[in-house]
Amino acid sequence: LISFFVTSITPAIITFISSFFTIPLACLLSPCSLQLLCQACEALGAGEILLNCIDKDGQNNGFDIALIRQMKASVSIPVIASSGAGKPQHFIDVFQATNADAGLAAGIFHRREVGIDEVKAAVSSSGIPCRT
Repeated sequence: LISFFVTSITPAIITFISSFFTIPLACLLSPCSLQLLCQACEALGAGEILLNCIDKDGQNNGFDIALIRQMKASVSIPVIASSGAGKPQHFIDVFQATNADAGLAAGIFHRREVGIDEVKAAVSSSGIPCRT
């Protein structure tokens, strides 16, 4: 399953997105449909896309590179990669392979499997700009 979040929500975007939840689930899961939805959200004023692949969530085996690359290529607003990170190298991989604007993780930090400073150090040492 694929889920996503859109920031800069306006009533028009809420109405638009709500209409997609009345179509068959198979249509919602199509990468083409997701591209069109993200493009429509951008056209309606979304400031960024937080792309979360539920199939990768909690798996700790890396981000969904193909999906993130596809969505990044389909919109001009920032795309935040979410779900699947299990080690610092996964952040390096997603930034290098997709040009994602940001990477998000939660579980690995909550469970103290990886430290935030560890991820920042690895990303920075690979030449990718990172906030300190």
